[in-house]
Amino acid sequence: MKIVADENIPRVRQAFQDLGEVDLLPGRDIRRWHLLDCQCLVVRTVTPIDANLLQGTPVEFVGTATIGTDHVDLEYLKNNHIAYSNAAGCNAEAASEYVISGLFALSKRKDFDPFTMKAGIVGFGNVGSRLHQKLTALGIECLVNDPPLQQSGQSRQAFVDLDTILQECDFISLHVPLTRSGEFSTYHLLDARQMEKLTKGCLLVNAARGEIVDNLALMLEQDLITLPKPKLWPDGISELEGFLFSVTDSGNIKSSAPSGSHDDCVIALALAAMNVGPHPTDWLVMRI
Repeated sequence: MKIVADENIPRVRQAFQDLGEVDLLPGRDIRRWHLLDCQCLVVRTVTPIDANLLQGTPVEFVGTATIGTDHVDLEYLKNNHIAYSNAAGCNAEAASEYVISGLFALSKRKDFDPFTMKAGIVGFGNVGSRLHQKLTALGIECLVNDPPLQQSGQSRQAFVDLDTILQECDFISLHVPLTRSGEFSTYHLLDARQMEKLTKGCLLVNAARGEIVDNLALMLEQDLITLPKPKLWPDGISELEGFLFSVTDSGNIKSSAPSGSHDDCVIALALAAMNVGPHPTDWLVMRI
C-alpha cells in the first residue's frame, strides 16, 4: 500500500511506515498526479479534498490530522465509497486550558475579576464541554448554546439561545465547526447585526475557524486599520493588545490595530496552534 502524507504532520512517517510505503509532500503541493498509485491520503487543512484531487485515483482512505472538516468534501467521499477519519478532540484539553489561561492573563494585566464574569460558551463539543467543566469548577457561571446538540436531545446540559448569550454574558468563547449550509450554518455566525447585541466590555474569544466571525464587520465596527507587524509571536501579551492577527490563504500574516485611542478594544491572545487552511483563518480574543 502506498500512503501519501503531508510532510508537516509530526512523526507521520513513523506512524505509517509499518503499513506501507510513505511518500511525504508539502500539503499545499499535493496534486491528483501524486495520487495515481496511492491508496491512503493523510492531510491537514491546507489540502482541499474534493473531486478535483481524487477523481480517477485509487485512493480508498482519507485521513485529516485536524479537528475541522471544512476542507473536505464529505459528500464526495461518501458517494465514492472512500473511507474517512478526522482527529476530533485531539487538542480539546489544551484548547480549553489555553482559553482559560488567556482569560486569567488578561484579567491580571487589565485588573478585572474573572470570577465575577458570566461566561457564554457557543458550541458544546469536545472543547466547549471541557471549557464548561473547568469554568464551572472555578465557580464561574456559564451559559451554553449549541442548537444542533439541543435539538438532538442527546445532552442533559441546559441550553440558551445565542441572543441570550450575546446580551447577558461578558465573556463569550466560540467553539463551533465551520459549516456553510443547512439549518445550523455557522459561517459568519457573529455578523454585524449580532455584534450590536454584545454587552459593553464583553470579552470575545474565537477559538474556532476565523470565518465564524465576520472579521471585516468586526474591524469596521472597531475602526481598525491594517498595519504590518514584523513578528508572528510577540514576546508578551501586552504586545498583542490592540491587534487582530489573520493568516491569509497564501500564508501571509496580517495584523490590525486601532486607529487612535480605543481603551475598550483589547486583543489578548492568538488562540490555538497556527494551522493555515485553504480559507483565511483568524484567532482573536477581543474586549469590545
